[in-house]
Amino acid sequence: MPPPANIVKVAIEWPGAFPKLMEIDQKKPLTAIIKEVCDGWSLANHEHYALQHADSSSFYITEKNRNEIKNGAILRLTTSPTQNALQLHERIQSSSMDAKLEALKDLASY
Repeated sequence: MPPPANIVKVAIEWPGAFPKLMEIDQKKPLTAIIKEVCDGWSLANHEHYALQHADSSSFYITEKNRNEIKNGAILRLTTSPTQNALQLHERIQSSSMDAKLEALKDLASY
């Protein structure tokens, strides 16, 4: 019997950890899925994280595009766009010129 159409089997990567194989219920809110992933790795503040495709595209998974996730997809847990922006802003405001330059290089790569 095939799995329900709303269930997608994926692998989720996190640096320094073994990838997790998960079944994602597409009917669940994305925030609930991210919380479940974070809980599995004992990461606090799940709202600071997001999911991206693990390929070179680095596109974030959103409520609008999540239906494009296919069985067998490899996703990556990463910091959320909001968290990235806050971190870049802090580094750009740093008194260290090296920190500012690194932050601007990172910003240029987005």
